[in-house]
Amino acid sequence: MIDLQEQFNPGLDMIGFVPYLVDTDSATIKSNLEELYKEHKEDNLVFQNIIKRSNKVSTWSKNGITENRGYDKKILSMYERVFFEMLERIIQLENEKAS
Repeated sequence: MIDLQEQFNPGLDMIGFVPYLVDTDSATIKSNLEELYKEHKEDNLVFQNIIKRSNKVSTWSKNGITENRGYDKKILSMYERVFFEMLERIIQLENEKAS
């Protein structure tokens, strides 16, 4: 992926990618995720925080997101953790560029 990025858009800074809609009950998916982390251990391109598959998310467009319901709060917290990890990665990248 990095080779493609360098070939087609060398000015693009990549902060990583987020494993999205991960089914943590699937042994195959868990194994693939572990392999992905191993492959990108040195470049640290895989976010540590992931978005797990959830049927609840599909109802947000109809019912909205609340902070009152425990399950909504739990699911929303996954997105918040990814957001904050993304901010940390952006700050780190900007600091590296400034050095």
